[in-house]
This record gives sequence, C-alpha cells and structure tokens, in this order.
Amino acid sequence: MRCRKVCRRLSAYLDGELPADRMRRVQEHLASCPTCQRETQELSLTYGLLESWATVWVPDNLVFRPPVELIPGESLLAQLWRRLGWAAAAACVAGLLVGAGIRTAVQYKRAQAPPVASVSAQRQYVRAWNLDVLADLPPDSIGGVYATLRNNER
Repeated sequence: MRCRKVCRRLSAYLDGELPADRMRRVQEHLASCPTCQRETQELSLTYGLLESWATVWVPDNLVFRPPVELIPGESLLAQLWRRLGWAAAAACVAGLLVGAGIRTAVQYKRAQAPPVASVSAQRQYVRAWNLDVLADLPPDSIGGVYATLRNNER
C-alpha cells in the first residue's frame, strides 16, 4: 500500500472503521514506514486533545433569531432596501458631489496652466504647486527625482 492511500485512511483506521483486510494492510504498511507512523502518532495526539476538551452545553431556551425580522409577504431584499435605501442614496449623492468637486478643481488648475511654448512660464507654474515637500522622499521615487531635477535647475 502506498503512503498517500494510507494517509487518506488513517482517520478511519484510528476510529476502527476499516474492513478487516484494509485494516491489516494499513497495519503492515505502518510497521515498515516511519513517515506514516509519525502521521498516525500526530493524528492520534490530535484526537486525544479534541477528546480532552470540555463539552459546552447550550441552554434549552437559546433561540436563533435572524438579524432582520421578516415581514410576511415581503422579500428580504425589499426589507433591506426599505431600511438602508435612504442611506445608500445619500452615500451615492455625496460621492457624486465629491467627484464633481475634484473634477472642477482639476479643470480650474488646468485652465491656469501656461501655454506650452513658454518654458519659463511652465517652470513658474510648476513652482506654484509647491512640490518641495517631495524632497524628503527616497531619491529613486518620483518625488526624489523631482527634487533632484529641481536642485539641478537652480
């Protein structure tokens, strides 16, 4: 018998659930295979630990209640929409307003950009963004490259 087959049958072997001929073949294999012997020993120890745990008793008056009380004739999805619909709608509106605000700010900044032909105006525009805070970043990062280029420009 191969180790893979024995490992698949170890639980049934330890529980005494195998037919007599398979039980004998597993025993023969275990007698000659130290790896499977270790697996059997570890599984046996695990069984011992599980059996040593205390049994937890559940009180008789314990009743499962679903988190949402169902109204007869109304689906769970409809009830959730009724309870959470306004919050979801408000979150969507807030997201749209924030997105519109960001888009407006970016478009405003782009409108202030100098024409491409004027290099000095572009440099002045870049300086207006005040990206000097990026100088503390590692030199191989984008901020570090910007700081290096900025220092070389001066």
